[in-house]
Amino acid sequence: TAVLPQMTGAILASCAILLVSSMTRAIQAARLDRDSRVVARAFLVLAVCLLADLVKELFSLPIPDNLPLAGFTVLFLAAARSLNDRFERDHEASRHDVLTGLRNRRSFLEAWEEALQRSRRSAKPLSLVLCDLDHFKRINDTLGHAGGDAALRAVAQAIRRSLRAQDVVSRWGGEEFMLLLPDTDLSGARHVAESTRLAIGALRVEHASVSCE
Repeated sequence: TAVLPQMTGAILASCAILLVSSMTRAIQAARLDRDSRVVARAFLVLAVCLLADLVKELFSLPIPDNLPLAGFTVLFLAAARSLNDRFERDHEASRHDVLTGLRNRRSFLEAWEEALQRSRRSAKPLSLVLCDLDHFKRINDTLGHAGGDAALRAVAQAIRRSLRAQDVVSRWGGEEFMLLLPDTDLSGARHVAESTRLAIGALRVEHASVSCE
């Protein structure tokens, strides 16, 4: 009859060692990306709750009975939040160009449909401007594709800075950018196109100790 309590104590002690080991791994995982940190910290809370429950069983301490349930609840909520955040980031990434961070063609077309409907309802003008970089192949041939990528990122930032908050810009093709200008007539679109051209023309891009203008 004395064997059963000894076996129970040994099992509980083994579980305690396993939980401590898991807590150590959770602390290490908390140094990784944001999603891993959220889940790891929640698992750490669960491990502490389970360890406290084991201590209560071993030493008959006055520890609340619902700690494991609370720990599992924290872990579930953290995992759900992490999964939701990941879905949102993936959805947002699918709508933007990886290189420049601008909207991609699909996202731009969605914005165009919405802006077109608003323009028709309000009878206000709506303009599109297509920007195409001249002699871009020369940059790639001279500085390589990495230099071309640096130039495209710089151009994207210059265009974004030259527009209003309500304007939309996307990378339309390789070195093509499309601008969507709500409440803008032909004269205003020409003005935006010229100011954008001047902003791009004033760029000086540094890449690998080589500059290009």
